Amino acid sequence: MRHLKDNKGFTLIELLVSIASASVVLGAASLLLLMCVRTQRDVFDAAKEQRTVRTLFAMVENLTTESDIDKVEADGASWDLLGKDSGNVLLRYDSSTGSVFIGENDSAALSGLLATAITIDENLLTLSLTTKTATYETSGYCRIMEGMSESGNSHISGDMMDTIEEEAEESSGGALSEVRKNFIAMLLSQYGSGGRIDGSGQYYAQWYNPEWNTNTPWCACYLSWAAAQQLTPPKTGAELHETYPYIFADVDYGWEKMTVVAPESIKSGDYIFFDWEGGLPDGAADKKDPDHVGAVLYINGNTIFTIEGNSGNRVAIRSYDKADPRIMGYRTFFS
Repeated sequence: MRHLKDNKGFTLIELLVSIASASVVLGAASLLLLMCVRTQRDVFDAAKEQRTVRTLFAMVENLTTESDIDKVEADGASWDLLGKDSGNVLLRYDSSTGSVFIGENDSAALSGLLATAITIDENLLTLSLTTKTATYETSGYCRIMEGMSESGNSHISGDMMDTIEEEAEESSGGALSEVRKNFIAMLLSQYGSGGRIDGSGQYYAQWYNPEWNTNTPWCACYLSWAAAQQLTPPKTGAELHETYPYIFADVDYGWEKMTVVAPESIKSGDYIFFDWEGGLPDGAADKKDPDHVGAVLYINGNTIFTIEGNSGNRVAIRSYDKADPRIMGYRTFFS
């Protein structure tokens, strides 16, 4: 029987074997590539989940530190963590969606949960969150403000610093400038302060104006102090104010003089201004009279995380829905 072969080619059988072998190799390579992509995606998702959990637990630490917590109300597997201020919702877990919400807004802080557990045993609050990959737990004693140190009571851990920097760069669309990173690091170094510069006997308000005392509102003084650390000290805030418009104590001045930032362009380190009357049901406020200022840490979906001085009489991490009517707008001193 003659083979179907010429002097320069393959037999039909050899050709079919070659095609089959190539198909197997390509299939194996495609499968390996798909597995690598899935593995990388799983690693990325796990890291993002851990960062979100850490931030959420930092919020819980704020609540326990300030003794804002009243009780837990459960409805089946769902629950609300209520505050002392007229029973407002601090945290909410919806078992039907597997999501934890901060406050009563519709922006989930963490989704994809399989189960949660929250208890308050006298002054100890314990919260656990179970996802597909892990179970996380945190506990905190509901301390009273009078028992806190006036500076550096609750320092941010190295892991939390890394988490915030990663989230800040991700939500800002890339690497942050060194000036922004230094500014954020300086703000975070004061986390937990009750108004006094950590490691110093001086208050932020006194740094700005030595004649001021501890009763002076200090949210803007805190931001100004952190921004001034990259300038050439020693000068008071009032002296620096003459040259640098972003060094200020009057929130109205900062609102008017700093560079406007559109909501869709905000980055970590930008200033966020508030008009507390903006949330009134009758809409009486015209959003032209700022009451308070903080700095944006990062944005997660529709939730903005901030760090603020004189928030509950301390430096604290807060969160707001982007659509919160109390937010007047954003300003920056970065180029």
